[in-house]
Amino acid sequence: MDENRNESLAPDDTCEMKRILKLLARSEQILQAGGNMDSVYTELKVSKKKFEKYFDQYAPPPNSAESLSATKLCRAVFPIFRENAAEEKEHEGSGVLLEIGDELFVLSAAHVFDHAEGSPLYMPAADQLDQMHGSISQGVMPECGSRKDDRVDMAYYRLATEWKHKLHPDITPASIFDLLLTDVVETGNVHTFCGYPWRKTKRRGTTFMGEQITYTGHLQPSDVYRKFGYSRKSHIVIRFRRNKAHSNVHGPNSPAVRPEGVSGGAVFSWPTTFKERVSSPTLKIAAIAHSYHERDHCLASTRVISAMMAIVRNNPHLASHFLYLDDMADELRLFLHEIITAQNKPFMPPIVGIAWYTESTYRRCLDIFDDASGFPDTFAEWLKLAESTENQLAIDGVESIRAEIDPETFPDWCSIRGIDKLDSDARMAFGNEKAFESIQHLK
Repeated sequence: MDENRNESLAPDDTCEMKRILKLLARSEQILQAGGNMDSVYTELKVSKKKFEKYFDQYAPPPNSAESLSATKLCRAVFPIFRENAAEEKEHEGSGVLLEIGDELFVLSAAHVFDHAEGSPLYMPAADQLDQMHGSISQGVMPECGSRKDDRVDMAYYRLATEWKHKLHPDITPASIFDLLLTDVVETGNVHTFCGYPWRKTKRRGTTFMGEQITYTGHLQPSDVYRKFGYSRKSHIVIRFRRNKAHSNVHGPNSPAVRPEGVSGGAVFSWPTTFKERVSSPTLKIAAIAHSYHERDHCLASTRVISAMMAIVRNNPHLASHFLYLDDMADELRLFLHEIITAQNKPFMPPIVGIAWYTESTYRRCLDIFDDASGFPDTFAEWLKLAESTENQLAIDGVESIRAEIDPETFPDWCSIRGIDKLDSDARMAFGNEKAFESIQHLK
């Protein structure tokens, strides 16, 4: 036995995960029958502390449909079509549109792009399906000749500049601030796969009508990852039992739509605590979907970190756009540093953008902020703290700029970038953008 193992921790395997999910389901039944939490703890023989831990980690958001429909990230996901031998268009999979600087990229599964050379790919344009033009980057096909043995199965399409002006109005690109670029996850974390199953795509003449479907589940335990050769550092794999999935449209007894066609779609990461999942959750794009292991009740995906590294490796001039992201995996941060160093550019001192207000805008800004309760009551008190922050940054050798927020235009600035809440994350993104602009001006 490993002497360093903490025996108080539950084993990270499928049996334990099933046990916890059954325990939570049974607790719901007890409460619906008129019981209280004390009766839950007694009947299930579980302590209050342990039950609350299970609930916090595993309980799905009760308002998931509302949260998903409210987030603009779903608008970055769209269907991809290809032209077959008869020159007819067929639904091939899904894609995620990402904007980095002034350039557009379509992230998808590699097997969605595999036949692009001989069969042109199409995506929704302003008034019709239009052929995708640009350049494709994808991993090498495994020796067996099938992507079934490709555990990464990710690719990207760098769109030609003309696409910036002819996107379908329902498609809005995500930004790098919408990505989850950290690599820490735990069993039970809640994720949602989002894409376009081909079975829900209907054709009328030359018009195609698809339906975006989401599948929400818990991150699988370590034994499932090992079985398929996946790693938590590189993959998001969730538990998904199609026949027991709850449909927000057709009711709890209707099997979910088969997910074929969702390959290449986005995988959203929910907050890790139940409280955050309920109260206006901020979702992030964590991965790109690629596989459905039906017998083992799994949906699998590859983290977007690998796609970002591939994009920057092939487009090193985009590396600087990632500099002002606060949270990212150490591997990605080191990679970006090496790319920037390799460009032989002079070192640019870090610049921090501090959200700034004037005496006339301070109160009006608080009126629109979702977290205004954390601000000082008066402008004078805030100014004292802000100037103290500036001084401390200067002492630490960090240059700062004042990113003045206009309460009239700030909501629109956030909306355009898909930022749903006007909070500290939004102000940080605003400050980072102003800091980046100042660096570009210096260059």
